[in-house]
Amino acid sequence: MTAGGFRTTNEPRTLDEQSTEEHVTAVLPAVADSVGAARRFVAETMRRHRALPETIDVACLLTSELVTNALVHARSRVDLTVVVGVAGFRVEVGDTSPVAAERREIALDGLSGRGLRIVEAMSSRWGWSPSNDGKNVWFELDAPHLA
Repeated sequence: MTAGGFRTTNEPRTLDEQSTEEHVTAVLPAVADSVGAARRFVAETMRRHRALPETIDVACLLTSELVTNALVHARSRVDLTVVVGVAGFRVEVGDTSPVAAERREIALDGLSGRGLRIVEAMSSRWGWSPSNDGKNVWFELDAPHLA
């Protein structure tokens, strides 16, 4: 926990690799249209596993935030992964920037900087980890979100 009581962004993931039912990946180019493509990819995957419509909406919103961050801050392609397990869903967004994903302090009238706060508030867990060519930022939605 940080001083502000927020969860740290390097918590271990809880979806067990042994319980994975589906693991799908898409590579999206560094263009604005990739945000919508990412939402559609996540929604289609979750529908195949009978996720509740409101859960799909949350996952699509959070995916939009993470993909937008990758495009704006890393200016790189996006490696999008959706993992479906008995415990719930995990969405990972990889980019080529090694810079840590951290919540920023923002002004009340600021026009940006709220994305990771939204992800933190609406997901079961979220975090990030370095990768061979940058980092992965992820969130999880637990099984109660399943139909």
